[in-house]
Amino acid sequence: MDAENPPRRLLPGRDFPEIEPIHQDRLQTWRDWQPVSVAAFGDRVN
Repeated sequence: MDAENPPRRLLPGRDFPEIEPIHQDRLQTWRDWQPVSVAAFGDRVN
């Protein structure tokens, strides 16, 4: 199938319900640690 804007990554199969909580946990970890990241690298964007 051709798509105008395909996703960069795709989760094949039917594992989404099992993987979604793991992904949400990782996202929360990144949010929780964002202040540390900004303190270490600053807020500049390359």
